[in-house]
Amino acid sequence: MAAMGIALTGAGDPRNHPPVSAKDAVRAFSLGSALTTGKSDTGKLDPGYKADLVVYDKDVYSLAPEAISKDSPKLLSTYVGGRMVYQAP
Repeated sequence: MAAMGIALTGAGDPRNHPPVSAKDAVRAFSLGSALTTGKSDTGKLDPGYKADLVVYDKDVYSLAPEAISKDSPKLLSTYVGGRMVYQAP
């Protein structure tokens, strides 16, 4: 989540690194990353698409940019290809 916090705050230098919205950051980290693979069935949550996803303890869209860090929100679980591969203790 540290990268998300940097994207939302402009890395402490918003003049040279314009901040983006949470929606734009999530889209960049998901669809944008998927586009680099060359695969056409990844990058979004739609029928027929392969999905890897994470579940957090808070809604990342409602958090203040300053509240996002490597420790917040807390990662609860991770799914790869529809299967849970990590669950927080």
